[in-house]
Amino acid sequence: MNFILSHHAEEKIIQRQISLKILQDILNNPEQILEEDGLKV
Repeated sequence: MNFILSHHAEEKIIQRQISLKILQDILNNPEQILEEDGLKV
């Protein structure tokens, strides 16, 4: 899936230390629950 992030979204992703891999996984499988570093997203 191709996506374009707004400047605001990019800032928040960096601020929250969300990896692009996690973001891509969520956008490709929105109903899937991923667990990383003890957190579920």
